[in-house]
Amino acid sequence: MYLPGSIPKALFSLGQLVATKAIALECTPAVIAALIARHATGDWGTLDLEDQEQNRQELVNGYRVMSSYELEDGSKVWIITENLHPEPGTSTITTVLRPDDY
Repeated sequence: MYLPGSIPKALFSLGQLVATKAIALECTPAVIAALIARHATGDWGTLDLEDQEQNRQELVNGYRVMSSYELEDGSKVWIITENLHPEPGTSTITTVLRPDDY
């Protein structure tokens, strides 16, 4: 929980942002932006405690973190950031998608 007026700090770089066609057509840019902000600040959404702990470990020395969110209509959105610690010549990428797009 954040204090009113406070801006939480991102825990990692998002790198290049991409979204699947389904997300781009079904969600407003404001919804996508809000979910990406939650993801970047460590609000992993509806992930269970084991997966949340895995994300925390991945932040230190891992490759990928994932979040899962449920929208008002009951549908799910995943956000996956890969290559958290890019080697020279590689980059980080964050993808917003529906589970069935995976």
